[in-house]
Amino acid sequence: MSLVSKNNVATNKFELEIQVPAEDFEKACEQVYKRKGKRIEVPGFRKGKAPRKLVEKMYGANLFYEDAVNDICPKAVEDAVDQENLEIVGYPEMHVESVGPEGVIVNADIAVRPEVTV
Repeated sequence: MSLVSKNNVATNKFELEIQVPAEDFEKACEQVYKRKGKRIEVPGFRKGKAPRKLVEKMYGANLFYEDAVNDICPKAVEDAVDQENLEIVGYPEMHVESVGPEGVIVNADIAVRPEVTV
């Protein structure tokens, strides 16, 4: 995972733009295929035995994208937060900007612990 940009939106709020490389996204799609491919029926093949490329050709190339994004985004945001050494408060709000064979771009709005000065 790679952090593209970090913007300080408010006093205790940051916006991170995170890019997931294509190879990591492809691995996530393959894992989703292994999990869900067992229930997919393709004429001429036993249930769950059709090759991934054939399944994607029949049902669309983005068949496994949603589940792959749901699997990979929390880990990507966690890695970016660790990379920036942010102490987050609550759950990040994530927005997927783009998904495709070239990878995934996610924006995450993160609330951080306020700095107190005495």
